[in-house]
Amino acid sequence: MKHKFNKFISWLLEYVPPKPKVIDTAFEYVKKSIVELFPKKEEPFTVKETKSALNKFTVQYTIAGRDNFDADSFMDRSRPLVINLLENNREILHCIMEKTNIKTGEVVSHPKAFHSEIGINLESTNTDEIYSEMMKTILERVATFQKSGSNWIFNSVVSLDIHTVKYKPLKVSSYIPLPKALKDKTAIINLKNTDVQCFKWSVTRALNPKDTNPQRINNELREQAEGYNWSGINFPTSWKDIDKFESQNETISVNVFGYEAEIYPLRISKNTYKPGRGEPVNLLLISNEEKQHYCVIKNMSRLLATQTSKTDHTREFCLRCLNGFPSKESLDKHMDYCKEHETVKRQFPEAGSKQSYLSYKNHYKSMKVPIVVSADFECFTKPIDTCQPNPKLSYTMQYQEHIPSSFCYYIECVDDTIYSRAPVSYVAKSEDDDVAKIFLDSLVKDVEDIYQRFLGKPKTMIFTAVEEEIFNN
Repeated sequence: MKHKFNKFISWLLEYVPPKPKVIDTAFEYVKKSIVELFPKKEEPFTVKETKSALNKFTVQYTIAGRDNFDADSFMDRSRPLVINLLENNREILHCIMEKTNIKTGEVVSHPKAFHSEIGINLESTNTDEIYSEMMKTILERVATFQKSGSNWIFNSVVSLDIHTVKYKPLKVSSYIPLPKALKDKTAIINLKNTDVQCFKWSVTRALNPKDTNPQRINNELREQAEGYNWSGINFPTSWKDIDKFESQNETISVNVFGYEAEIYPLRISKNTYKPGRGEPVNLLLISNEEKQHYCVIKNMSRLLATQTSKTDHTREFCLRCLNGFPSKESLDKHMDYCKEHETVKRQFPEAGSKQSYLSYKNHYKSMKVPIVVSADFECFTKPIDTCQPNPKLSYTMQYQEHIPSSFCYYIECVDDTIYSRAPVSYVAKSEDDDVAKIFLDSLVKDVEDIYQRFLGKPKTMIFTAVEEEIFNN
């Protein structure tokens, strides 16, 4: 019995909203005035190591927040300390945001974190520029949050966290046989190099395709390689070297994909979809316990077909998220959205795992929809004539169409005393009846009636002079 009672209490608490932290504005004003009368000597900013893992392979450093500093000035004062720490990092600025309840005048505070993007600091990198870019990103996110219409405004900085990870550039070596699962797809050219220049030979082969023995490195391939600028490119080749190769060969873009049971993006060039770059060079990075090796992806559709769909039809793939599309036109529409986001690997949770289920606990935040329309159609199926589709392309076989014969819909209001309506139904009297149009005409008429009764004449808000000034500002 006690167990059931505790379970009921736990369920009930899910519907209780958290108690907001209320700040006494008058008290805070007096407190601030006293502090200003007796100012403390400002202590220098300091940075402390607060967390680490994997024998300090990844470390978190924290700069404690200060009163009387806005986000901009705090980030500026922290600049010298952060620049000394920059390696491969993401910054997270922890702030206190607050907003005023217009009805009660109460000020509610809430913690909020704003992070930068990850930046890579190499020997030749200007660390001051990295910090400036991260600072700009964080301040833009603070400003966007305040302008989002939620009435939150900046109050103070709690801390600035700097997360660092040791950067180990990728090194790639000589020939490695393809795993059987990849070899069977016949979508990859695995060049048999005996040196450490597999990147050079793979790029050259991708730009100079050959049907017969494309995996061989012969004199012809070596001569073709001389047509590209390899100055200063190190072998084995790292990400930094690939960046340099692209800058020296302005018509070439190089993408690199990894393989661990499935294909995923490792490096997608920012030049891939730029005009004038031509078809990108797509490389696959495979590895064993001792070394890594570049291969040429000659057919992306064949390589990814079974990974992303149950059919083997040719598809156009987005190289950033590896989603497949039936046509170039649909891929272009997708790219307008996808190119604005970071490269991702799509990964689904395992069936039956906790992550494969979605749940919702904050029921007190939900709001009932005042009016809901439920509708249902009955249809006849009519066979249709069609032509034989092209088996080489993706297609849907259409063999019948649904002809609506009747419908019924019911408009339900959250409160029957405010609005109620009997179910509306109709049955076709002949084949000439356009049942879908009759349904829409009837429903539109009912919706317009609801609008005129409840929304056509909105009530005027009642303001005091103080509330109106707060609302307008």
